[in-house]
Amino acid sequence: MTRVVVLSDLHLAIPGPLNNFHAGDSLAAFVAEQARNDTTCILAGDGFDFLQIDGRPSTLSAAQMPAQIQQTLDALADADWGRRFFAALHKLLACGGRLVVLPGNHDPELAHPCFTEKLLAKAGLPATHPGLIVQASGPWHAQLGAREVVVGHGHRGDPWNDIDPFNVQAALAGKDHPLPPGSRLVTDVLNVFKHQRTAHGVLRFPFVDLLKPEVPAVPLLLLYLDHWLAMQHLPRALGLTAAMLAQKVGKMLLGTATLAGDASQNTDDASPVDDMAWALAQTYSDVQKKNPARCVGELLEWLDCDARDDSPPVEGTLAAHGGMRARMLRAFLLLASDRGRFFDLHHRSADDNRIIKAHLPVGAPPRVVIAGHTHAAREVWISPEHVYLNTGTWTDLMALPSTLDDATLKTWIDQLEQRSVPRVKRLTWAEVTADQVALHDAIA
Repeated sequence: MTRVVVLSDLHLAIPGPLNNFHAGDSLAAFVAEQARNDTTCILAGDGFDFLQIDGRPSTLSAAQMPAQIQQTLDALADADWGRRFFAALHKLLACGGRLVVLPGNHDPELAHPCFTEKLLAKAGLPATHPGLIVQASGPWHAQLGAREVVVGHGHRGDPWNDIDPFNVQAALAGKDHPLPPGSRLVTDVLNVFKHQRTAHGVLRFPFVDLLKPEVPAVPLLLLYLDHWLAMQHLPRALGLTAAMLAQKVGKMLLGTATLAGDASQNTDDASPVDDMAWALAQTYSDVQKKNPARCVGELLEWLDCDARDDSPPVEGTLAAHGGMRARMLRAFLLLASDRGRFFDLHHRSADDNRIIKAHLPVGAPPRVVIAGHTHAAREVWISPEHVYLNTGTWTDLMALPSTLDDATLKTWIDQLEQRSVPRVKRLTWAEVTADQVALHDAIA
């Protein structure tokens, strides 16, 4: 091995309203191009997505994993691009290349021993083929020239989505384990929103599939889109009650909360709900902040509102909603866009900084750290010998406004109303050799 190729967050899933992968032709061609005997191709987590299965429980269960894996692989193989993808895997492995698969927070089931056999079967290779490796215990390590290469998914420092490999192994041993909040948000809330249709049978929220990873911003948008539907499911899925969120917003307004000043500088003990509360607190004017009790009371009343008093918005009226609903939208955009820096290749978000802190500490030997998870492509040269890359995602992304002025916000709301939110596709991947470290864009 003299060349490492890394991509992540493909979210290959069963076609249908829950699926958000639409780059199958590009993926099949890309993998076929990597078929070299000097190449190790790494899927660095969330290569597959087993949360996008209708009716799946929000737990890890060894008894259900084989069926979830088989159902997904069979569905992929039914598509023309899927058959070419599996043929490309055959070409890569048959020529002496290697495929390393890391489980992420959307596909921890890959740690089940049956996955290797089932994937090799789809690739037309025997179950004993040595070229496929599932790295389920932690990051993958290798030495290329003077640099160590460390590849992980990047979710371990994320309290919203962390899945400890120890818990996966416990599940494999027969002890079912609950999924983290971000996963429950998918299975118990987002999947419900994705199936909602108008009286004319049209999907109400076709853009909701762009909301990955499941950052704390997402519940804020769901509350804006359909407050009643969101409050039917968020408490059970996340343990997020109206009183909890309102109380934390009050602490933010009073300046007594752990998280303060800037969401990008959040501390290690800040929770996802703290991030939501921080963003909501930023939407209040200086005058409003002088009366925190009133702010909290109004928020609590709105969150606790009975469906008879706050029914789902009717067709064509999203843009007309102001007040607390508009506050939810502004807070969502503030968090989701990382203040307009999500698409900045060289920006270091709080998630990026957590990964860098864990794997590129001061005094580390020459090292390249590659992660995914955030869906935000990054290329950060800390020094000539210390590099952090994030391979982003091959799923569609939501184009977010970079400013929150009224005119820009109204335009974006109108796009939501018309179900025409612009989609962004960035097919990013990393390449490392003894002489090169680079983040590339595949041709879509």
